Order: sequence, then structure tokens, then C-alpha cells
Amino acid sequence: MSLTNNLLNLTTEGKGKGKNYPFSKFGQTKNIIYSDLIGIIDNNEKFTNNGKYYILNKDVVRNNQLEEIYDNLLTKSVMNNIMKLDEKQIYDIFQNAIASQRDTIVSLLVNRIRNKETLDLNKLDIISKLYGKNIIEIAEKIDKKRK
Repeated sequence: MSLTNNLLNLTTEGKGKGKNYPFSKFGQTKNIIYSDLIGIIDNNEKFTNNGKYYILNKDVVRNNQLEEIYDNLLTKSVMNNIMKLDEKQIYDIFQNAIASQRDTIVSLLVNRIRNKETLDLNKLDIISKLYGKNIIEIAEKIDKKRK
């Protein structure tokens, strides 16, 4: 499952070679045969460690000694629903998230702002402060560039 809010290409060999599995959106899933998945794990170590994708099969995670990494990754559900949590939970989760998953959460929130969804500004402020950038301003800058 892609945990990236943009295009993600996972390949079975290094430097983009081998069989390519493109993911076009956050949360998209694909069935990948085991031998290809092993190639992806071996040749996309940075993506594996940084939570750019999530292996949904717990046996594969265990058999490839990825449990420690997965213990620290946020799931699609947590990232999608972070604004439903209370402020302390948001603080704790975002503070402890790895950088690439913080970026994904912010990207998801920017999209929600740009889609005119109503969001709790106090919760957005907590995330903005932890992220070091104002999320509302990021969304506004994108909209200005598109006009």
C-alpha cells in the first residue's frame, strides 16, 4: 500500500530497473508476488525504512525482519484520521512520526484545505508548529501558483 501522497514507483531492481509497480495515490494497494516484493524490499531500502509504502502481509513483515521498522510507522488510517484525534494525541503522533510520514500528513492536510474542508484550526496549528511551516500558508501558496 502506498503511504505517499504522490506518484510512487517501486522496482524490483536498483536504479529503477526491473519490474515496476507504480502507485498513483495515497492508500492505493496492489497485489505483488512474493519474489517481486522481496526485490522491492531489497532494492528500495530507503522507501521501506521511511514508510513510503506499507506491506499488508504480517508474515512477510516478520519473515523479512521488518517488525521494528513497522512498530514505528504510521498506518494509512492514522494519517488519514489525524484530525479526529484529540490535541495531545496529535502532538504525540506527529512529534514521533518519521520525517517522510510527517510530509505525507501535511500533504494530505494541504489537499483538504485546498478542497475547502472544514478543519480544526487549533489542531492545524499544533501540526504546523511541529512541522515548522504554516500548513494553511502552504495551501494558499499552491493555490496562488495555479491561478
